[in-house]
Amino acid sequence: MKDAIREARCKLGMNQTELAEIMGVTQSAVSHWETGESMPTASQIPKLAEVLKTKVSVLFGEKAG
Repeated sequence: MKDAIREARCKLGMNQTELAEIMGVTQSAVSHWETGESMPTASQIPKLAEVLKTKVSVLFGEKAG
């Protein structure tokens, strides 16, 4: 999930702070998601996919196609 979050965020030209503000979390939380130190909660994942304009399955490692 960590690489998928970072890749999708960067593809949109969004920085960690911008994503954090939209998601209602700290920039540190986004950083931890992207390093694999923690994961978004189950309730955050659908919104995260929507914000990153991707599918939940892609966040979990399915190749975007």
